[in-house]
Formats: sequence, C-alpha cells, structure tokens
Amino acid sequence: MTKTFAIETFISNRCSELVLSHSDLIRGAGYKDVSTGMRRLEQLYAGDVSKGQTLIRALPAVLAVSAETVNKVVEDTRHQLRETENETWHRLFK
Repeated sequence: MTKTFAIETFISNRCSELVLSHSDLIRGAGYKDVSTGMRRLEQLYAGDVSKGQTLIRALPAVLAVSAETVNKVVEDTRHQLRETENETWHRLFK
C-alpha cells in the first residue's frame, strides 16, 4: 500500500480549489518540458522533497499561498517520511 504524503494532499486539494490541472501547475511553476515537471511532481508526491526543490519554490505563487504554508507542508511530509522509514525498520528488524 502506498502512503499519501501531506504534500500530495495539499497540492491536489489546492489544485482542485483553483481548478488547475497537473499540467497547469507544472507550466505555472516554469517548467518548459511538462514531462520533466511531471516527474518532479511524482517524486514530490512520493516524499522526495530534495528533487522537487524547484517545484517547491514555485508552489506559493502557483497555488496562491504563502511560502510559510508550503514550508509547513514540506516539513509535515519529511516527518511522515521519517515515520514511514522507522515503521519499515521496526517491521524488518524487530
């Protein structure tokens, strides 16, 4: 079962509120190549916030929210990722 991280929930909900498609989000973030932007979005949804830094920096403007809001969601995602890693470790080595 794949875990849904806070960043995915936040972006999906905000895109729904603003009636933005994923392609609109990617283009609004400044990606010329939508395929590359979509890969970054998928990595972000998987919890890989390190590869999505360009996209993360663009989110406040594209989603019309504060940088603080985005930073909070990114931190929540990092926390969820650590919890998931800890749960996996305990399941494997306990």
